[in-house]
Amino acid sequence: MRAQMSSFGFTVLVLVAGLAAGCGAPSTVASGPPATTTVSLDREFELAPGQKAFLSPSGLTIRFDSVANDSRCPVDVVCVWSGNAAVHVTIQRPGEAAHEATLDSTVGEKSARNGTETVTLVSLRPEPDTRRPFTPGDYRARFIVRNGE
Repeated sequence: MRAQMSSFGFTVLVLVAGLAAGCGAPSTVASGPPATTTVSLDREFELAPGQKAFLSPSGLTIRFDSVANDSRCPVDVVCVWSGNAAVHVTIQRPGEAAHEATLDSTVGEKSARNGTETVTLVSLRPEPDTRRPFTPGDYRARFIVRNGE
């Protein structure tokens, strides 16, 4: 009986020590999209604010910086004008200075050229909806990079 109690006490001690060890350090699991994603020419890709795309093999990087202005008509409203969203990006070739650009969702420039590649804003979501507010971190922008356009 004493051996069973000893074994039980040891098991409880190991469990408590394991739980305490697990509670001591914060988790290192990322809770968002990866900081950089590898993309290819002529294929659409999506970025969250602050996220970068690395174009292989040229090494061009595209960072979705922010949405500066979003005046798009909410989906639950009837508007006279569809509105526009201005998306800030930073484009950089290896060994060159970064180039900042503003890409528009509806009016103005939807594309920015850097060397031989052209980065185009394809879409921006979520669409505004007065019933469902969202934060700037919820934005997702779809881009495509083409050669020589």
